[in-house]
Amino acid sequence: MKKIEQNIPPPKSKRGVNLEDRNNKIREITIQVISALYQYHFSLGNVERVSFPRKTDSFSVKAKVKTETKTETETKIETPPNLIPFSFKYSTVVFNSIAKLDWIDVIPGEKGRYYTLITPSKELTEKFNEIGFIWMPQSDIHSHIELKDVERDEYGEVVRSKRGKTTKFRLPLPNEPIIDEHRKNLHTINYFIKQNCITLDLSDKDLQNVTFKSGDNISKNKEEGEFINFHSIQLSRIFARGSIEKGGRFYRGWWQNIPSIHRPHIRINGYKTIEVDFSGIGIRILYSYVGRELTKEDPYDIGFDDWQGLKDKRRKTIKKAFNALINDEDKVYKLNKENQETLGVNHDEFINMVEKSHPHIIRLFQSESGLKAQFDDSRIAEKVMLMLVNDGILALPIHDSFIVRAGYIPHLNQAMKQAFKEITGQSITVNVEMIKNSEHFGLTKDEVIKLSNHIPSNTINGASLRESIFKPETQMEKYLGSYDSYMVDKVIKFKVDKVDKVDKST
Repeated sequence: MKKIEQNIPPPKSKRGVNLEDRNNKIREITIQVISALYQYHFSLGNVERVSFPRKTDSFSVKAKVKTETKTETETKIETPPNLIPFSFKYSTVVFNSIAKLDWIDVIPGEKGRYYTLITPSKELTEKFNEIGFIWMPQSDIHSHIELKDVERDEYGEVVRSKRGKTTKFRLPLPNEPIIDEHRKNLHTINYFIKQNCITLDLSDKDLQNVTFKSGDNISKNKEEGEFINFHSIQLSRIFARGSIEKGGRFYRGWWQNIPSIHRPHIRINGYKTIEVDFSGIGIRILYSYVGRELTKEDPYDIGFDDWQGLKDKRRKTIKKAFNALINDEDKVYKLNKENQETLGVNHDEFINMVEKSHPHIIRLFQSESGLKAQFDDSRIAEKVMLMLVNDGILALPIHDSFIVRAGYIPHLNQAMKQAFKEITGQSITVNVEMIKNSEHFGLTKDEVIKLSNHIPSNTINGASLRESIFKPETQMEKYLGSYDSYMVDKVIKFKVDKVDKVDKST
């Protein structure tokens, strides 16, 4: 920090300049930039480079933003969500200082494609490695509520590329009390999350091998990138199709980005965790819309003669197809060739099987009911997290599931069933996943169970025993260790302050 600030020239004229205010603003920008570069360096996967716009129209400390209600339009003074809330002049000063130190590699921006991109240079990378990968308390609490829509043509139809992709854009939030309530609840959740340390119980080698292949069970939603930034722990809530009653799910927690096969390695403050998911939540919410309750034990059993229940290899494909159909408001979804081969039926045959299995809700598929159901499951998720926060329990949301410390499964089960009942008026079952240790990396659930059932001989390998006792600290262990040290210092400081107050009062 000092090197960067020392490299910044003083203002040409001090007339009308509050030097203390200027220095504070420059320091704030510097912290933001260096933090972004640090997080980039210690992130995994296909992480995006740090964007640094170089034109004045990308920055705005304050601007007029219109918010509309059903009865009136109100203008507020705040930073628009698509602009950087810093001074362009001071940001340029910081950029030039860091560049002069040779601490960044720069890729010039290309008009209409991307901003200027920066990454840490070799020298800055070495400095980051000297510091190491450490847990840091996050001073700011994000409470980002976003409203998005998709580009449409003159007839109101959604515009899609040749590959079927849509272009999304952000809209100003309506000035309604419910937005303030959403923001308040999100603030409570994020404040609690940021006090915890979320890691993966993996060796450094396995950590680097956490991949995001297209075949993995990972969402294709643009809010979930194929990378892990362990400092990305604060959630945003994103509404869809220009309506605050569509979508509304929670995004941008790093644990949401990894394939499901790796999620059992997640640890909360070093403790083992369990993932618990709702059984067919989207389908059950649709049933509640027609005043019925799903009676089928497995909602994805659509009538295959040789169906093997939860272990059936076709179940994952059917589940994905159901989710696609439920949310296919534009009626463009088709069962692709690969899925047809997996199921052994074509698209029309598959739809007929779905209709026979779920005749009461088939009319709600491929309609706006899907995104409304998604809004209701986001309301359920919000309730679950808030209930557990009140009990001092952290629940990490995926979308239709949650991750908690293994000892808190009963609390989570109760909260999930209660929240679902309060929103839909109906009951639901939940499914508990499994715990994986570091040696189970890359293994499927069945492989872990098989390994667990294996009874080893009484022969002990001395070299392996020594390695397990004296194994070096992994990157994740060091990260957790820095969190533990911070918490110990915090407790000590609290006790010292408490004693000091008692001494002063006496």
